[in-house]
Amino acid sequence: MNDPLDGFEQATKTRGDTLDLESFLEAFAASAPVDDPRRLLEFLPVGDSSKRRLVLVELIKLDMSEAAAKGAVPRIEWYVQAIPELLTTESVPLDLALEELQLRRESGEAPRSEAYAERFPGLANALEKLPLNNQTIAPLGKLAGITESTAGERIDDFTIIRPLGKGAFAQVYLARQESMQRLVALKVSQRSGDEPRALAQLQHPNIVRVYDHRQTTQPAAHLLYMQYVSGGTLADVLKWAATRIPEHRDGTLVLQSVDENLLRAAQPTPEASSIRNWLQTASWPSTVAWVGIQLARALEYADRNAVLHRDVKPANVLMSAEGIPKLADFNVSATGLSGRAGAAAFFGGSLAYMSPEQLRAADATDPTEAADLDGRSDIYSLGVLLWEMWQSHRPWSTDASPTSWSAAMESQRHLRNLPPHDCDVDGDASARVLYRVLLQTLRTDPAERPADGGELAGRLRLALFPNVANRFDPPKNSIASRLLLLSPWMLAALVILVPNALAGVFNFFYNEHFIIKQYAEMQPLASGSELPWLQRLTFFETLALVVNGIAFPAAVLLMLWYLKPLLRGLQQVARGEATDEHALGSAWNIGYQAATIGAAFWAIAGIVYPVALKLAYPHFAPADCGHFFLSLIMCGLVAWAYPFFGLTVITVLVYYPQMMRPTMKDPAFEIRARVLERRAARFLLISAGIPLLAAVLVLTSEHKGENIVTLTAVIATAFGLAAAFTAFQTLRQGLADLGTVLSPERPSPVPMPDEEL
Repeated sequence: MNDPLDGFEQATKTRGDTLDLESFLEAFAASAPVDDPRRLLEFLPVGDSSKRRLVLVELIKLDMSEAAAKGAVPRIEWYVQAIPELLTTESVPLDLALEELQLRRESGEAPRSEAYAERFPGLANALEKLPLNNQTIAPLGKLAGITESTAGERIDDFTIIRPLGKGAFAQVYLARQESMQRLVALKVSQRSGDEPRALAQLQHPNIVRVYDHRQTTQPAAHLLYMQYVSGGTLADVLKWAATRIPEHRDGTLVLQSVDENLLRAAQPTPEASSIRNWLQTASWPSTVAWVGIQLARALEYADRNAVLHRDVKPANVLMSAEGIPKLADFNVSATGLSGRAGAAAFFGGSLAYMSPEQLRAADATDPTEAADLDGRSDIYSLGVLLWEMWQSHRPWSTDASPTSWSAAMESQRHLRNLPPHDCDVDGDASARVLYRVLLQTLRTDPAERPADGGELAGRLRLALFPNVANRFDPPKNSIASRLLLLSPWMLAALVILVPNALAGVFNFFYNEHFIIKQYAEMQPLASGSELPWLQRLTFFETLALVVNGIAFPAAVLLMLWYLKPLLRGLQQVARGEATDEHALGSAWNIGYQAATIGAAFWAIAGIVYPVALKLAYPHFAPADCGHFFLSLIMCGLVAWAYPFFGLTVITVLVYYPQMMRPTMKDPAFEIRARVLERRAARFLLISAGIPLLAAVLVLTSEHKGENIVTLTAVIATAFGLAAAFTAFQTLRQGLADLGTVLSPERPSPVPMPDEEL
């Protein structure tokens, strides 16, 4: 399967070779406009007639534009009559007719759309749907044609060093700005606009800085000068990646591409660079995510300043000497030849990277307008770019060969409704994160994508840390993934009820054996075997039945109440929604709430049992009352400490990361983490006291020779302490891992360019 056709970059293909449209346009630019339309045939590809026709249409647009700059707009029929074998009146595409219409308006004419319907009857229906008037497309400012400059030539404040790029309407040079004594990328173009004023205000480490612009009369030209970035483009990196099998791709590919461009530009390689050092060891998914984070932040920054890019693609991402990606060409540059070809004449953007809504806006027959777009359109384009960087192909494939801009655009719109290619990512945590995030970014509905570049950057950040990624996206057959398959109700019941039930059983038999059996009046009657079982129960057994019959159901009902927000949060995540604050707070507090509920009931029982026994049996010794109370307090501590650790580890380290996946943003993370760490330390201290309290029970018992039950309790609580300490360490490590990607206060171990300029 071939890659999707891109009207600017990969519009034509031959077996084994990719022929990009821009190269044909650039090859023809020096000859335009022509005196004989047949000369256009010299610049067409060899092979499939549909591909030749597609290139021909774009060459005609360029030729008409160049002719218009010299004062006359040739008519389409002039080309049709000269090249009937490839283009007829019936096969003229809508975009070519609109190109002529616009050029005539820019030249001061007032053509009627009805005349175009008469000239091209096949386009009549499409033309009727268009709100064609003299204000449909604002005319562009024009200057005289641009003459190519040579090294050493002075243009205004700039001395030309060497050419960097060439287009139909602009030439880009490496130049020295004499007044500032700095190197700049100088674009000398025919057309001016208001965009440079806005772009000059953008100061971000991942945006190529536009310094200023000016107009000159000798020669007559528009000058736009900007930061010189010497490491090539991301398109160069993609070419390097395509030469490697997936298993051999890593961050060094970025450095190899950059260094090759630095050598070509005679620029030095940076020394002692933390970014280059990190790229030397980074996996390919992590490298892609690292690039994506920076470009996403740049798009967010531009969006906040009311600037949309609208042409996010590898060729518009420049690479610094350190390997830092920088967005360029915010829909104002014409370093390539997409400036007049097709819909880019008034909209900008490359088809293969356009969002669905951008494709609709670029379609003259669709009511969607460029003004309807927002930053989420650029986010979509970035998703396509990152997928291509990661997989060395775009998310969709097609064998179609479009015959016009309109056909190529329609093909792309169809592709957007198809699911992206599947990827085998099970064994790599970073790849799993990248795959999931890019799928969300490539949603057809803008509302289902990350809301802005900051949110996308937050989601991609997880891919930089494979160990942490496993917490948010557990691998198959891991403990976390198995826990996620279980019902939260069942897990909570097991973690809470098991320690309480074991403590209850121990407390009952311990007190019955060491205290109750010492009082003859508390023993069952001899003839009790002939009585119903309720009447055979002793007062202590009845009391235990009543207390437990009230305490356990009441505790369960309370826990069900407190669990509701947590369950709601998990349901929100399952629907792809952001988790609300109440649900997030529940994940952090449910362990403490469970511990408090359990401890409260045990404390109440610690008072109820001795008081009830004393009231029922006045001879019940005060020492036994105290011993009874002490045993219940020990069990209460068990019910307080161990459920806290068990439930907190599950909710904070298993459920909470799932709740974070839709947004990867929690402004309260640091506060929550600090509170939990202090709380966990207190619970660990209490857990350490439980074996000591069990030992006190052994030492204060009057029946030390029969203390096998108590000794067993001491050993069990010692193991419990070890488990609590393990849980405490696990919790601390987990919080550190989560903080790596969720805390804005903690420095990132992965180097990023300084955003403070």
